[in-house]
Amino acid sequence: MRPIKLTMRAFGPYAGETAVDFSAFGERGLYLITGDTGAGKTTIFDAITFALFGAASGANREPSMLRSQYAAPETPTEVKLVFSYAGKTYQVERNPEYERPARRGGGVTLEKAAALLTLPDGRIIAKKNEVDAAVREILGVDRNQFSQIAMIAQGDFLKLLLAETKERQRIFRELFRTGDYQYLQKKLSEDAAALGRNCAAARSSLDQYFGGAKCAPEDPYAPLLQRAAQGDLPVEEGAELLHMLISRDTEALSALEEEIAALETRLTEVGTLLGKAAELDRAAADLQAARLRLETEKENLAQSETALSEAKQNRSAAEKLAEEAAALEAMLPEYDALEGLLAAGRALLQKLEADRARQTGAAAALEADRAAFVRLKEERAALENAGAQKERLLRERDAAADRQKALTDLYQRFEDLKKLHGSYTAAQKTYLGLQAAAERAQETFARKNRAFLSEQAGILAGTLIENEPCPVCGSVSHPAPAALSPGAPAKEEVDLAQKSADEARAAASEASAAAGELRGKKDAAEKAFRAAAADLVGDLPDAAIVPEVTRQLAELKEKTEALSAAIAAEESNLARRTELDRILPEAEAALKEKEEALHSLGKTIAAAEAQAAETQTQAEARRKKLPFPARAEAEEKIAALRAQRDMLQKAAAAAEEAHKNAVSQVAATEGEIKQLTQRLSETARPDTEALTAEQTELAVRKAACTERQNTLLVQKSANEYALGGVNEKRRALADLEARLQWMKALSDTANGQLSGKEKITLETYVQTAFFDRILSRANLRLRAMTDGQYELKRRETAADLRSQSGLELDVIDYYNCTERSVKSLSGGESFKASLSLALGLSDEIQSSAGGVQLDTMFVDEGFGSLDDTSLRQAVRTLQGLTESNRLVGIISHVAELKERIDYQIVVRKEKEGGSSVEVRT
Repeated sequence: MRPIKLTMRAFGPYAGETAVDFSAFGERGLYLITGDTGAGKTTIFDAITFALFGAASGANREPSMLRSQYAAPETPTEVKLVFSYAGKTYQVERNPEYERPARRGGGVTLEKAAALLTLPDGRIIAKKNEVDAAVREILGVDRNQFSQIAMIAQGDFLKLLLAETKERQRIFRELFRTGDYQYLQKKLSEDAAALGRNCAAARSSLDQYFGGAKCAPEDPYAPLLQRAAQGDLPVEEGAELLHMLISRDTEALSALEEEIAALETRLTEVGTLLGKAAELDRAAADLQAARLRLETEKENLAQSETALSEAKQNRSAAEKLAEEAAALEAMLPEYDALEGLLAAGRALLQKLEADRARQTGAAAALEADRAAFVRLKEERAALENAGAQKERLLRERDAAADRQKALTDLYQRFEDLKKLHGSYTAAQKTYLGLQAAAERAQETFARKNRAFLSEQAGILAGTLIENEPCPVCGSVSHPAPAALSPGAPAKEEVDLAQKSADEARAAASEASAAAGELRGKKDAAEKAFRAAAADLVGDLPDAAIVPEVTRQLAELKEKTEALSAAIAAEESNLARRTELDRILPEAEAALKEKEEALHSLGKTIAAAEAQAAETQTQAEARRKKLPFPARAEAEEKIAALRAQRDMLQKAAAAAEEAHKNAVSQVAATEGEIKQLTQRLSETARPDTEALTAEQTELAVRKAACTERQNTLLVQKSANEYALGGVNEKRRALADLEARLQWMKALSDTANGQLSGKEKITLETYVQTAFFDRILSRANLRLRAMTDGQYELKRRETAADLRSQSGLELDVIDYYNCTERSVKSLSGGESFKASLSLALGLSDEIQSSAGGVQLDTMFVDEGFGSLDDTSLRQAVRTLQGLTESNRLVGIISHVAELKERIDYQIVVRKEKEGGSSVEVRT
């Protein structure tokens, strides 16, 4: 990339339009950027970087900070850069985002960041993101890489020269993107630590499994099991111990099961015998109880005979109660008539209550309607002037619509112009192709015509006859006639070539006329477009017209929408006023109707009150003639009489049934006594005392065996679970320990933690490769600037095995054959070393970026610490960079450089504010 011309406006310290013509310096060589401190020397490089990438070269300068504080408010902030790359010329224009005065209405508005890239073929890229991507694709580098390659800031590289390993690691991590190696180191370390924790957890889990195993404290194997739980016994021996304990418990459980089975069999037999004895005891008790019960049942039989006699008398009383109930039932219709009067009275009262409620609601509704009527009248008064602003708003919207249409037509002209450009380019290409074809056809005709004319002698010789005169010389003798060439064209072939040439020339002429016509249309359209644009948006550069039209169209769209909304509001108010004019009379009439209805309802309520009083009087007169106040009480009395009748009848029936049951019970009990007496006399009773003693002894023995069995089952289950867990964890632990062994070795290697080795990490190892290539390139310059005295060298042996190493830097002094730290260099020597390092780094970054070649470079300050000889050597080294068609700009205010370098860009601070630039050649 080579800058050709840089134009800045309201950028940094440059208030007005400031142009820097780099083409004045030629294709290669040194030039000096000099001037007052703070005048804006480095800003020139910032402007180039901003034009290319949309950001300044320094990270501490945001695009929003690039607006000049000296510029007039109406002056736009923008940068334009014309540059060449690979023999092609490009132009890029940018402006940052900043606040500017609004063109209408006062105040300020935000000017958005924009970019425009013109390609060598005339195509234009206008979107910022697309311009950014296109510049990166053209140059092959991003902003960071460009800043590192094209700008050498001495302070930064002096830090790199004197940095420790850790600091160089951080710097190279950013430069060469080696952060992935650092991440890999960290990941390996974390994985190894996690495996270590997993191994420890697996060992702890083994101890827990052994701790969960069980055996009796007095067991001879208890001490061994305790050692296994404490981790003092090898895992294999512990597993074998658990296996032996499980086998031993299995055998003991088998013997216990047999013993328990025998005890249970004998317990069943004893229980059967005791059951028989108990049955005989129950039979004797049942016999005694039956004899006592027989006496009671005979007494009950006597009582039931007395109750049976009384029941016959109750049946006569029940018949009298039935007659009384029938008489009351005959009076029930009178109660129905009374209930009808009472129901009618209740209905009248209910209707009266409803009418009163309606009266209250109607009165409240009438008051609400009166209030609503008042509010409608107030709303109508407020809308008296509705629609007054509508005509003004319509005129404003029409004016905005007319301008919007004019701007839309202008934009369409731009689109049509682009199509004309395309058509003209295509027609021009067609013309050039046809013109080339016409030239080839003409050349073919000329070549064949020349060949035809050249063969005329041979053609005439073919017509000669001996002893007849020659049409040319008249001789009748023809001793040596000319011969025809084998490839001589015929007259017809020449005529055909001439026809083809004429047709091709005519086609080219038509294409030329068509292209000329399109060019005329294009030029006319361009002129008309610029004239229309000047009328609508003012005198703007071509590239700024369409963005301005687009911006104004957006503003007009917003304005039109706002005016339409205001017009709609006016129309809505006008419609509401018309509606109110219709509603108010209707509402007033409705109020009168409701007032009349309320008055009529009051009359209806008074009539209903009189009717309800009359009905109540009639009901009271009928109630006095009846024995009970209401039908329900009469029915209750009837039900009571009948219930008493039913009770007497049921009592009689119950007495008869009880007498019958008493007779049956006496007979049944006498039969039971007979059966029990016979059974007891026929069966011998077992010895229950002996059997009970034996049963107790058997139960104690069984309980002891069962307790022992449960203990062994729990112990065996715990040991089986422990053995299963031990076997599983033992295999897992073996796998984890195997993985940990190689993972730990890999992590220690990558993180530089191998015992007895230098502390060089994987990332540092990768960075040493970059560092060695940088030093190789840097030493070419350093040896030249120091007359072969110094050479930079990466220290290959660490000072100790405790600190991180691998990127320490030494210097070889060939004058005294010593090797020492670069920190021992003097100020001027450090400058030359850091400059060499910077140039080496720039070359390496270009190489690692895909071999891109930037034909320009800037070196910022640092020359003030050099003596005359060193300054001359540094300048000579930088001049060496220009041998491959490279321009190198030195940013400095050192006076000696002004004398040594003829090409200069002089930056001055102006008294009235801002800075100016002068190019000297």
